[in-house]
Amino acid sequence: MSQERRLVLTLSMCLAIYLGWGLFMVRSRPHTSQPPVATQEVAPVPSVSAPEKAAAPAPAAPPPPGAPAPAGAVAEAPERIVELTSPQLHLSFSSHGGTLVRAVLEKQQYQRRVDHHDEPIDLARGDLGGGEPLQTTFTGAAAAVSAQAAYDVAVEPGGQAVSFRRVEGGLQVEKRFALVAPYLLQMDLTVSGIPAGQQADLRLAYPSQQPPGSSASGGVFGFGRSVPNIATGLCRVDGNIKRSAGGRGKDGKEERTVLPGVDRTGLVSFGGLDERFFVAAVAPQGDRTGRCVLQSHANGFVEAALELPLVAENGRATRHFAVYLGPKDFDLLKQSSRLPGGTSDADLQSTIDFGFWTALCVPMLLTMEFFHHYVGNWGGAILLLTLVIKLLLLPLQHRTLKSMEAMRKLQPQVEELKKKHGTDKERLNQEMMKLYAANNANPFSSCLPMLLQMPIWWALYRLLGTTIQLYREPLIPGWINDLTAPDPFYVLPITMGLSMIVTQLLTPQAMENAQQRTMMWFMPIFFTALMLQVPAGLTLYILANNLLTIAQQWWLKRRMRADSSVARAQPA
Repeated sequence: MSQERRLVLTLSMCLAIYLGWGLFMVRSRPHTSQPPVATQEVAPVPSVSAPEKAAAPAPAAPPPPGAPAPAGAVAEAPERIVELTSPQLHLSFSSHGGTLVRAVLEKQQYQRRVDHHDEPIDLARGDLGGGEPLQTTFTGAAAAVSAQAAYDVAVEPGGQAVSFRRVEGGLQVEKRFALVAPYLLQMDLTVSGIPAGQQADLRLAYPSQQPPGSSASGGVFGFGRSVPNIATGLCRVDGNIKRSAGGRGKDGKEERTVLPGVDRTGLVSFGGLDERFFVAAVAPQGDRTGRCVLQSHANGFVEAALELPLVAENGRATRHFAVYLGPKDFDLLKQSSRLPGGTSDADLQSTIDFGFWTALCVPMLLTMEFFHHYVGNWGGAILLLTLVIKLLLLPLQHRTLKSMEAMRKLQPQVEELKKKHGTDKERLNQEMMKLYAANNANPFSSCLPMLLQMPIWWALYRLLGTTIQLYREPLIPGWINDLTAPDPFYVLPITMGLSMIVTQLLTPQAMENAQQRTMMWFMPIFFTALMLQVPAGLTLYILANNLLTIAQQWWLKRRMRADSSVARAQPA
């Protein structure tokens, strides 16, 4: 096999390893669900919405002042559910602990495919013994307040804000939640009655189960399964982001591996839960000095917690937080980062992580957004992006094809050199290099087109796995309804494989032998199998690029035949 063929095969394997990482290497995760709880006869649990349907029952008598609340204390009143709604969010809060129990995104596009049907996306998936999102725990002088105790409920006029109040151990705790902007919740926490000279600390947690469908593994032979959407804990402290995934395990086995957690102290920008296209982030306002802790558990449960001091003035301490619950849309995140009522910038847009490929992903996304503004279809935007990249690389690729054609014409002379210097490899290589240089031929020219395209493939793959603009956007409704998911009918990957065969047939070859014919069939079959489970948007790009290359090669062959005819017609 020639050196250039070995290089092409090596690069192809590198591409397979990169793209297949999420497809082959992601292990199955157990689908977590709340374990059964022993039932007991209790009063009916009403749902409260604005205006409040019934007054909350008074809490039981608090323990003696200063006595710490027992861990896992059971609430002494029936649970009440309070709902806040907006065109973007449907939030449900529990009177037990004043926590968030549901955070459903209302936009029709923001759903996830689970077991062949669509489900609304809920960014509040607590329980499994880990508590609920926005659960507060106090230490020090405020330790008497139990985390799961029943709170009094008061819904404010207009139905866009709710307050929870609790008196316990000589302290009064008030938690107020208000919808202040699209996908943005304002949380105000006030603790009164802190004894003078004593320190109190707050732990605000955002625990979560893995999202539905995260246990579905990907892979070339997964047939219909996409890359799992794994939830990870997220912390940004002192300008650096850290993530920690949930525990990994194998189906049917008891063994589980808990991944290392994260414990960072400094200026906390935010902490929360990160998914491929969505994020739940809690950003402190005012003094941001504190600690962010990420923990992962063997059942896939993850938790992000902010630990902050409560600075009391006249026995009263107040903390403010902005809670973003929504898509990873750059403009929305940037707008939400300027926290209402505060001066610190949380930089929520940093949750969009393109990694090493940022320098390519950003201009590619901006170009596609420009085209989408005019064509109204993200598939059309990808096709136009393909055309732009092809035009930018056209001069270099044109010279490459001409060099490959020159290599083909020089093959008889190369064979003569092999016969002449067959045993002297060093002399043979020197003579071949002289021959190539004299005729402007490059023996590695066949590798250049793939070398130029591979970084673009990797960047587009990362873009399709991160960018909300392309999430559940169709190419042709009824066929490809989501460019970030695989083609369900495998039309694009199979057509792409056929186009690769045609491309290789039209590409000038330096020689014809059994190895070359094997490679001509192996590469299209290999790439077709690889593309069965990658996003349809990437397969569409590669197919469109192949079709443009076929057109370019066909034109070049006609042009070179015409030039040869003219040269032969001229008198010597």
